[in-house]
Amino acid sequence: MIIDMDFRDSKLYLSKSIITHWDAPYESEDLPEEKRDEIYRYIKEHLIKKFGQEKIVEE
Repeated sequence: MIIDMDFRDSKLYLSKSIITHWDAPYESEDLPEEKRDEIYRYIKEHLIKKFGQEKIVEE
């Protein structure tokens, strides 16, 4: 899975809408809402550890 985020901005804008689909070889598998939520939480936790809560803006 590849997500697109701009790390040049002073804030990191995070939204579940950036989690859209699996990449090969898993592209034919469903991406249910529960899994998107899990991936989102994982990304958010990682970004907070790396950059701090104040830099993350949830959309």
